[in-house]
Amino acid sequence: GFLNLTLSDAAITRNLAARAADPARLGVPLAEAPGTTVIDYAQPNVAKEMHVGHLRSAVIGDAVVRMLEFTGEQVVRRHHIGDW
Repeated sequence: GFLNLTLSDAAITRNLAARAADPARLGVPLAEAPGTTVIDYAQPNVAKEMHVGHLRSAVIGDAVVRMLEFTGEQVVRRHHIGDW
């Protein structure tokens, strides 16, 4: 399926103005009540060869961690090394 979004000119202008006013944070606010999140990613199985799918998982997991940390969240990174 598809999800079509329409943004008004005013919404785009507000968003760009917020980014320009705060270049260090790009208009992204800090979390009001940051907590702790555990992110488990990049789970290679040591009994098998590594492949590009493991790299994809690592990149996506790292991106999620960085976004959460940018909002002020405490993030615990975990890498489960297969269960063989």
